[in-house]
Parts: sequence; structure tokens; C-alpha cells
Amino acid sequence: MSDSRDIELIKDPGLPEHVHRSTDIDPKAAKRAERQIAILFALSCIGTLLLIYSYIFISDETFIFIPVLGEPTIACFPAFSCKAMTMMLRSTASKTCSKAS
Repeated sequence: MSDSRDIELIKDPGLPEHVHRSTDIDPKAAKRAERQIAILFALSCIGTLLLIYSYIFISDETFIFIPVLGEPTIACFPAFSCKAMTMMLRSTASKTCSKAS
């Protein structure tokens, strides 16, 4: 009879078999994925440049009225949208890059 305090060893399941991606097999798919990643990073760079431009050259004294938000300065919208675009594109490019390689 087995004692309830005996330890049962867990068998090592091992690693699953490697599944090749389409970019591993097809050179056209690899080239397309490379182009997509390059475009996403380029758009991210453009967003960063727009963010810097809006921070420097848009006046803080300019106000606009938005019904839900009230009257924020107009300078915060380009800065926020450029920063959001940059973060989203870099994240998407990173995920696409990790899936493609």
C-alpha cells in the first residue's frame, strides 16, 4: 500500500514540435513581413517627429471648444495623438516582428 506522503514525479512533457511559419518557408511572405515592419517603424518615426513639432511650434494660448472635454489648449491634441500613434505603431511593429522571425 502506498503512503499518502509519497511524492509522485511529474513526467517532462518536452517541447512541442517546431511549426514553420509562412515567412520561414516562402521568400515572398518574408519580404512582405519585412516591408510591413519597416513601414510601421517609419510611421512611428514620423509620429515622433510630429510630436516634437507640435510641442515646440503650437502655441499654448490657443484654445478650442470640444463639447465633452470643455476648452483644452489646442496644443495637447496633436501631442497626444502623435504620442498615441507612435506607441501603437511601435507595439504593432514589435509584435509583427516577433511573429515574422
